[in-house]
Amino acid sequence: IHMYTYIHDVTNVDLEVLQSSVINLTNNQEQTSQHQLLLFYLGKSFAPTPKLPTFESFREDVLQFAYKLRWAWYFFTNGNYNTISTPGKQLETALIEKSKTKQIRSSNNPCLELFMQKVTEELLQHKSNFSRKIPDNLPKESRNELQKLEQRNDIVVRPADKGSKFFIMDREEYVKRVKEQLADTSTYKCVPDKAKAIQQVTEEIENWTNDFGEEPGMSPKLRNWLIPDENCKPGNNYINPKAHKPHQGYPGRLISTGCASYTKNLAALTAYELSNIKLDYVIKDTNHLLRKIDELNTSKKLGTSNKILHVSFDVVNMFPSISKDVGLEQCRKLLKKNPSSNFSTDAIVKALEITLDNNITEFEDTMYTQCKGTAMGPKNACVYADIAMNFIDEEVMKGGWPENFRPLIWARFRDDIYLPWTHSQEKLYELLEFLNTRLPGIEFTVEHSYEGIAFLDTFIYSRNNKIHTRIYSKECDDHHFLIP
Repeated sequence: IHMYTYIHDVTNVDLEVLQSSVINLTNNQEQTSQHQLLLFYLGKSFAPTPKLPTFESFREDVLQFAYKLRWAWYFFTNGNYNTISTPGKQLETALIEKSKTKQIRSSNNPCLELFMQKVTEELLQHKSNFSRKIPDNLPKESRNELQKLEQRNDIVVRPADKGSKFFIMDREEYVKRVKEQLADTSTYKCVPDKAKAIQQVTEEIENWTNDFGEEPGMSPKLRNWLIPDENCKPGNNYINPKAHKPHQGYPGRLISTGCASYTKNLAALTAYELSNIKLDYVIKDTNHLLRKIDELNTSKKLGTSNKILHVSFDVVNMFPSISKDVGLEQCRKLLKKNPSSNFSTDAIVKALEITLDNNITEFEDTMYTQCKGTAMGPKNACVYADIAMNFIDEEVMKGGWPENFRPLIWARFRDDIYLPWTHSQEKLYELLEFLNTRLPGIEFTVEHSYEGIAFLDTFIYSRNNKIHTRIYSKECDDHHFLIP
């Protein structure tokens, strides 16, 4: 569903289908009109018709397009696509978003220039169209309801943690839920002096850029980009309820955003550096998992065993449970094996420490900092957590767990792990006990079945000594892809 989808008559959509897109948790269970329901039914990716851009901004975009084509031809004819000569310049290109492409008036290619001339002339002839009004892709009544919802301050609308549903909650109840999680003093603490905290993180980042100013990857432009400016602000704390857990009262996952935060650019830099580390047991997505399963099937390691127990391990509350000492130690260890050409291991680890110690967020005018683990919002959170958990991956597949009882594959996606198990269930629970004694604070739970198990968006099962998969979706998924 996208911005070019037009809905003219809400009555064409079944009321029951509309109602299934919203879970109403307000105390009075207030009635939601069909036109309000339509807004939620259209989904997170739907964009109401925006205002037209100005002709000047359109003209600038056309010129930028021309400049990019000319530069592409310039680099092609010079026989060198990569004209960046220093690590610092490479990092600038990779991390710092360019506001505009540098002007180049001519490519010395008559064919390209003729093409650009014709395209530009044709595009710029459409100036008159900017005075026309684009038809609204929402019915008038739904557009009015959207404006009314924007003005409401007594309710909160949040997307579900998984699936396509939305939650409507009383603001008071939502605030209570968030504060209950922030009240965990082992993980979060209030910041009494906001100005002092902001000054401290700014000074720490400035000192880092000075201490490691001679590193190959450092440049004046990168240094200025890393230091927080007046546009930075504390991150936000919010909860997305879990629609697939109604039996638990729709618990919420607390997320602290890193957008526009004081450490967002330093977090992006460390994420870039850590992403070059190869992790053998981490899967990137479903396709990666399917390739691993195919490799296992073709390897014939499954043998003639008719009993394959499909197992899924889950790490409880992984992100905030990773000890900083453990996480930094694992990063240091793997960085030494995979040294960066931009920054030394000491520089990257110190930058990581600054981002972990200064995850400043705000909720209801109170500033917090996370004092345990890592938040889920910063750009380096996922790769940092993956590296920290790599210790356990290797303990199972290469380390202390007996070789004769190792899984045939160990496929971990963040805090979820799939493995086909060909040993006894008793031995499986020994493995669970082994996992729960590897790192302090890290707790695993396990699910298993000979019939098969859900993992990511697949259901994995076995037949004829082969592992097979089929598409899987949670009950809360509305399969909300296209408007009928």
